[in-house]
Amino acid sequence: MNIPPPNETESPNNAPLLNDDETDSKTAKKTSWVWTYWDEETQEIKGVSRQVIICKVIDASNQTPCRKIYIKSSGSTGNAINHLRNKHDITKDGKNNKPKDPDNQVTKSHKHYSAKNQEESRQYLVDWIVDDIQPISVVANLKFRQLINQLNPTFVMPCPETVKGIIHDAFNFSFPKLQQTIRDQAKSVSLTLDLWTAKNRQGFLGITCSFINNSFELHEYTLDIAYVRYPHTSQHILETLEEVLKEWKIRELVFTAITDNGSNVKKAILDMKNVNWLRCTAHTLQLVVGKGMKSAENPEKTSEYLLHVISDSPTRWNSSYLAWQRLLKLKNHIIMLINTLATKNDLDSKKDYKRLNSIMLTSDEWDLIQDLIPVLKPYAEATELLGGSSYCTHSMMNPILINIKKRFHPSTSRGVAAAEKININFGDNDTAFDEDMAIEENEQLQAGIEDNERQLLTNNKRTQINNPVNCYGLIDQIKLSLFTAMNYYWNDLTSPDKLLPTLLDPRMKDLSFVSDSERYAAKDLLEKKYKELKFQGSNDDLLLPINVDDNRKKNKKAYTIFADLKKKIIPADDEIGNYLQLEEIDLEGDPFAWWYERKEKFPILTCLAKKYLAVYACSTASERLFSDAGNILTAKRARTCPNFFKKLIFLKRNGKHLDSIHGESSQES
Repeated sequence: MNIPPPNETESPNNAPLLNDDETDSKTAKKTSWVWTYWDEETQEIKGVSRQVIICKVIDASNQTPCRKIYIKSSGSTGNAINHLRNKHDITKDGKNNKPKDPDNQVTKSHKHYSAKNQEESRQYLVDWIVDDIQPISVVANLKFRQLINQLNPTFVMPCPETVKGIIHDAFNFSFPKLQQTIRDQAKSVSLTLDLWTAKNRQGFLGITCSFINNSFELHEYTLDIAYVRYPHTSQHILETLEEVLKEWKIRELVFTAITDNGSNVKKAILDMKNVNWLRCTAHTLQLVVGKGMKSAENPEKTSEYLLHVISDSPTRWNSSYLAWQRLLKLKNHIIMLINTLATKNDLDSKKDYKRLNSIMLTSDEWDLIQDLIPVLKPYAEATELLGGSSYCTHSMMNPILINIKKRFHPSTSRGVAAAEKININFGDNDTAFDEDMAIEENEQLQAGIEDNERQLLTNNKRTQINNPVNCYGLIDQIKLSLFTAMNYYWNDLTSPDKLLPTLLDPRMKDLSFVSDSERYAAKDLLEKKYKELKFQGSNDDLLLPINVDDNRKKNKKAYTIFADLKKKIIPADDEIGNYLQLEEIDLEGDPFAWWYERKEKFPILTCLAKKYLAVYACSTASERLFSDAGNILTAKRARTCPNFFKKLIFLKRNGKHLDSIHGESSQES
């Protein structure tokens, strides 16, 4: 919008008046360069004949004359000159042929915008690009540049290459900061890993780490989304992982690694020294349900297609469960809608009735879903609860899994014998997130919704239930299959090493869900770990108060003497015994806060708690990482350099751990 200068007034028909401080232009000689761009006419304005000038400059945007009108009441050309300069970039020296860039339209009053302010604004721009997963090319978009110019005419928009440079600088600043934080705050770290194949068919290993800091807060860092060379063997995965850990300088801190059941990534962890492998609970629960359902199928009955749907979609059964829950709530409304459409005579209603009726479940199918919901409910709830990353999950894992196994344990010896005879193939499909599935899913998404709808109709026609189904017997068969699958994947839930994290959780430390002998064995292991930690060479630091300032390292010798004195007055039996004698806290309580408040009373046990309670029960942290990765490495950006791609992911996922991802100063671009 062109705002009239202060000396410009409006005529009754909105045509601005020229200044009247000179003689009438009708008798004046036109010598000014301005008249090259203006025509003079006589127009009737509210019944009065007036002399006007009309701009005849061709507008570059639409190739039509501008036709801006001023009422000519004097010989002044000030408003005409201002119009040519502001609207058409024309001065006395002629047309400025340089394309109008919003960045260059800066008023004189803003020319002194400091370089520091420019740099800060660019950093905010990069923060938005990284956090909102915007393409770098957005800074070259004309409309975006015009928007920013309208908001702040003083800001000079950087080019895409400059933005990339700022992102590289941000990574180089943030990486050592986070690296040092882990070194200063973490006594041990737990990893999650997952493999992912991008749309450009490149393989990546997502790696995250979790640890509890000195304030007993659980933190999760994204270490890398590292390229893995093909083929994705355990050796190549291990080499990639070791390289990342070496870069972060945390190899000796790694305590546990959580992965899915894929044989290649599992073997890579098992080949590492002093690192425990933990199967992803969520992924394994999916395998349990998928294989349990598959074993209950009867090839001679198409009536059991719902089970086939679950077993063929091991990564999606939980979503199916939630959809079925909603479907049951809508059942009466759906039936009412079908009955209403059946009574309508218009063509659209008849089409809707035919389509809805063709995919409508039979009464036996409704019954089967109704009976399956309570069976699958504990698996769905466990998957959701143990998949969290902001609270303690490792210590909850075994109590939850033991409870599920008890629910499905056969109540009779006959049932136990029947469960032992169930034949389940555990040798295949152990990875629900393999490369082929990722590629296949990407291709299916590109196929579109219409293909999915057609397939749904085809499947339903192929699997219509024509004969009554004995749902009661089928559900019992499913329960036995689920118990067998649970027993296969988790046959040592009550072993001492599996119970130790729960023993260190003040909510469940009594281990009331296991036998006395299993409880005593877990306590014996705790005492063993306690003594190992107490007498190892680094226990001097461990026994110090957790909140000791790092700046006091110059007094390390004095602290070592005090630590030696402390060791003599803290018997192992007293610390463990006093801890076990305390009452359990509520299940809704916070074990992290509990330990932080008692870190001085139980210095060694606190260190053990930090080590074991920082472990995740699932590898969903690395799986969530690939959600962002997929949004960045889209089909339109499939050629993104892997090195730059991982820097974007790094800043996106880890920026929240820093006050800013940018240094205090950088070179002006």
